[in-house]
Amino acid sequence: MKKAYQHEINKLKNVHQRETSELTTINEQQDQIIKKQDEQIKKLLRREAYHDGPDGPPSKNTITGQQHKKCVRDKKPSATAGRKPGGQPGHKGTTSKPKPDRTETATM
Repeated sequence: MKKAYQHEINKLKNVHQRETSELTTINEQQDQIIKKQDEQIKKLLRREAYHDGPDGPPSKNTITGQQHKKCVRDKKPSATAGRKPGGQPGHKGTTSKPKPDRTETATM
């Protein structure tokens, strides 16, 4: 009886060793792939940093719509809140004086 169990145990050990060996090989392959991808990422980041310098496209230097909305929303109301744009009631307006028409006479 012990021999039968021992034989089964040995079979399981062999299967375990094979599976462990296969998994180790797969793990080593994945490590190599990850190293290559890390190198590619570093290369791309260096290239991006080079192109996004001070001479980069102006569109990169602007704030996004979401950031703009946040800035506008977070502003405190000013003293002019509630007033309509333009001249306010009671304010004496001034205008510039019209310039005289320029007339020239042509001599022939």
